[in-house]
Amino acid sequence: MKYAIAAIVGLLLVLGPVASPAQTQADRQFQEQVRKAVELYNGGKTGEAIELLEKLVAERPDHADALQWLGFLYLRTDRAKEAIPLLERAEAKAPDSATILNNLGTAYMEAQEYGKALVRYNKLVAMNPNDGVAWYNVGTIHLKQRSYSPAIDALSKATRLRPDDAFAFNNLAAAEEAAGQGANATTHYAKASNLRPDVAAFALNAGMSLLRARKNNEAVPYLERAYGLDPQNGQLVVALASEYTRLDKRREALEMCEKAIPFAGDSPELWHNLGVLREWTGNKPGAEEAYRKALELKPNDLDVLNNLGVLLFERGEFGEARTVFEKLIGLNPQGIEARISLGSVYAKLGELPKAIDVWRPAVHAQTENLKLRLNFATVLWQLNDYDGARFHYNQILLRQKNHAEAHLGMGLWHLVNNRLPEAEASFKAALASNPRLVHALNNLAIVYERSNRKAEAIRALERALDIDPTFEEARKNLERLKGQG
Repeated sequence: MKYAIAAIVGLLLVLGPVASPAQTQADRQFQEQVRKAVELYNGGKTGEAIELLEKLVAERPDHADALQWLGFLYLRTDRAKEAIPLLERAEAKAPDSATILNNLGTAYMEAQEYGKALVRYNKLVAMNPNDGVAWYNVGTIHLKQRSYSPAIDALSKATRLRPDDAFAFNNLAAAEEAAGQGANATTHYAKASNLRPDVAAFALNAGMSLLRARKNNEAVPYLERAYGLDPQNGQLVVALASEYTRLDKRREALEMCEKAIPFAGDSPELWHNLGVLREWTGNKPGAEEAYRKALELKPNDLDVLNNLGVLLFERGEFGEARTVFEKLIGLNPQGIEARISLGSVYAKLGELPKAIDVWRPAVHAQTENLKLRLNFATVLWQLNDYDGARFHYNQILLRQKNHAEAHLGMGLWHLVNNRLPEAEASFKAALASNPRLVHALNNLAIVYERSNRKAEAIRALERALDIDPTFEEARKNLERLKGQG
C-alpha cells in the first residue's frame, strides 16, 4: 500500500514591498511599475505581469521586490528552477523576509532540493515558532527524506497550531504509519478525511489504513467516499470489491469485481470471486470463464478447482467434472468434500466400484453425513453388496429413526431375504415419514402380492401412480396384476 502524501502548502502571497532605504524619484517610479505588474497578476493577466517584471529585473537585477515577485510568478507557472536564482538574490537582499523564505523553500521543494528547502523552513520556525504552515513544511520535507521521527515532531506541532488542517493530519499519519505507529496513523488519516471529505486521497488513505488495522467495517465508508470522488482509482476499486465480497454484499461486490478487471486482471482471487458472484446471479458461462481464468493464473487453487467441478457436475458435464475432481484429489488426498464430489461423478458415470473406493474414507470421516451414507449404501446395493448396504441403512436409522429412504433400504433387504413381515413394516415406516415415496409403495405392493393380498397391492400401486403418473415400474406391475383377472 502506497499512501498519498499531501504537497507543500501553497505559496504565501507577497503583501507589500521589502523595507528599503529612503527612495529617490526614480526608485518610486520603479516601485510603481512593480505594483503595476502585481495588479496585472491580480487581474488574471499573469503573462503580461511576468513580461513586465522580466524587463524590470533586467533593469535592476538586485531589486528585492521585483525579484521576489518574478520568482513567485515563475513558481505559479511551474518554472521552479528559473525561480530559484531570482529568489536567492531576493533572499540576499532581505534575508529575514518570511515571504521570500517560504517561496524559496517551495521552489527548492519543487526542484527536489530538500536540504536547501529545509534550511529555509527551519529558519522560518526559528523566527516564528507558532508558524503552523512552516512546521507543516518542515515535517513534510522530513517525511519525503524518510526521517520519520523529526517528521512526526514537526507535523504534530503543525496540527496543534492548525487543528483544522487536513493536509497536516494526513502527512502526520503517513509519517506515523512509516514509523510503525499504526494506531495513531489510523486515527489521523480518518481525521484528515473528516476535515476534507472532498479529497479522495485522504479518504483512500483512511480506508486502507483501517483495513490494515483489521477494522474492515469502519474502513468501508471511507473507501466508498473515496470511490465517489475517484471511481477510476484501481487500488480503490479492488479494495471495495474485496470488502463487499467479505461482507456478502453480492450485487455491490459483483459490480466492483467487474470494474476491477482492468486494474487487477492478474489476480486469481479476483477471478475466483467473480466466478462465485456470477454463478450466484445464474450466469453459469460467465462463472466458468472466471474460474478457468483463475486457474490459468493459479492452476492448483483448491477452492477454484472445487467450484469449477461442482459447476460442471450440476450442468451434467460429468466427464469434465471427473477430470477436475481427480486433479483436486491428487493435490489434496485428504480433502473429504472433494472425495464426496468425485464419488458422485463416478456414480453418475456408472463407475460404481470407483465411487465406493473414493467415498469410503469420507464416510468414515463424516459419520453424521447421512446423505453421503445413504448414497454409499445405495451404490453398495447396486453392486449387490446387500449386507454392506443394510449396515449403512441401519446406521442412518440409529441416528435418525424416521429417515424414509433408510427404511426403504431396510425394506428392500428384508424383501430380497424373503422376510415379508419385516419388509412390510419397513416400507410402511418409510411411508409414515414420506407418504409420497412411490418406491416404497411399489415395493409394498410386491410384499402384498407375495402375501396373496392382491387387492391391497393394487391399491398401493394405484396410489403410487396418483402421486407420479410417469412411474413406469408401478404401471407395469399394476397392469400385470389387473391382467391376472
